[in-house]
Amino acid sequence: MKFLRTFLAAGFVIVAVTTVAAQTGGLRVTVYDAADKSPLPGVTVVLRNSQQLVATTTVITNKNGVADFPVLRAGGGFSLEVSFPGYGKQQLPNIRVAINQVQNVSFILAPEMTEKVVVEGKKETVDLDKTSTSTKFGEDFIQDLPVQGRFYQNMLTMAAGVQDPSGGGNPNVNGARNVDF
Repeated sequence: MKFLRTFLAAGFVIVAVTTVAAQTGGLRVTVYDAADKSPLPGVTVVLRNSQQLVATTTVITNKNGVADFPVLRAGGGFSLEVSFPGYGKQQLPNIRVAINQVQNVSFILAPEMTEKVVVEGKKETVDLDKTSTSTKFGEDFIQDLPVQGRFYQNMLTMAAGVQDPSGGGNPNVNGARNVDF
């Protein structure tokens, strides 16, 4: 008796699976370059369904320019959109998926017209004739500073790369010190 129930349950599962499998089909999308008819890898292929039978699905074409949607519920309302940078976008609406068949859909993408903007200008980032760095403080700048003390060493720490960690008036310039440890 137990064997009979197991056998009937297995038979029911097989019938259910084949019934569901019999209601599906698929799409194989191939994308070619219009210039030389070669396959285009890396193209974005978006599958949509207006009847909400499937969620919007995005697949990137492989090295052969192919994107597969192997298991889709049979019926209509499908649309495909292909896009690739530098090429025109194409759409194919109203695709009908047939039961137990994988339909081949081909797209030929042509380069789209792009505008070219040329910016010309020249700015020297490095003066090759000058090999030193310097900082110049003008008279007005110095007079307006709230410098503590009357010694020039107090003002040196305002230049880039100069530090006076001890506060004793012997600054370090770009890491060079007056005392080696």
